[in-house]
Amino acid sequence: MEKQYPLSKKEFAEKMKEKRKKLFDIADRQLKITCTLQDKYLEFLRLMAIHGYDITNTLLIQDQHPDSVLLKDVARFREDGFYIKKGEKGIAIFQPGTSYQRRDGSIGINYNVKHIFDITQTSADEIPFPVEYDRSQLAYAFSHKEKDADNHTETGLTPDQQLLKLLDRSCHKEGRNLKEPFILSAEYAICQKYHLKCETSFANDCVVSLSQMDKIGRKKTLKSVKRLFDTINTRIEHGLYVYDQEVNGNA
Repeated sequence: MEKQYPLSKKEFAEKMKEKRKKLFDIADRQLKITCTLQDKYLEFLRLMAIHGYDITNTLLIQDQHPDSVLLKDVARFREDGFYIKKGEKGIAIFQPGTSYQRRDGSIGINYNVKHIFDITQTSADEIPFPVEYDRSQLAYAFSHKEKDADNHTETGLTPDQQLLKLLDRSCHKEGRNLKEPFILSAEYAICQKYHLKCETSFANDCVVSLSQMDKIGRKKTLKSVKRLFDTINTRIEHGLYVYDQEVNGNA
């Protein structure tokens, strides 16, 4: 067997550069698929909601492990007492590294390749159930910081229907600069995270619109959807925290 010698600094840098290029190519390929097929678009929104990664890393996760439910690196799983099963392949994503100054004076970020795993790839005997909130908690959180929320409640609605009304109002208020199908995309992502059923017919309009854009336009649109999702989700998470502190007396 031929002896392997350590790579020089230049050779290592070239190898890492090639790995990054390969991942960017994978993300670009997945972006095209996600933006042209309804089921893949909805799948992307679910992964974005439950994992919280940026657009490029979510696309990489979708390509490599679309059924993932709980992602961590080896060290984090080891802290939980789990080890990675033999033969399991890690999910390659990007991790921000050091910053550098470009020739034009702007600041860029070097990205490293990192591998994470899904809990289904570990020694865990059971897959943990996602956190479930009762409807009173979610109603409080969905209307948190909405001063006139009570004026928008409607009689004759089920608790879930009322939640969807509150969510729809918040998303349209915050996402007023987005087209309707993409506002509904953020709503769908929130519903995925908090286990609410909602309509998916908007996905057709989304892929029709996205399929007519170039790569830059597609990424810009998906980033806008994620930005809206993050804004609403941050408000909901804070509302759940306040509910726990004030209503449950855990202050």
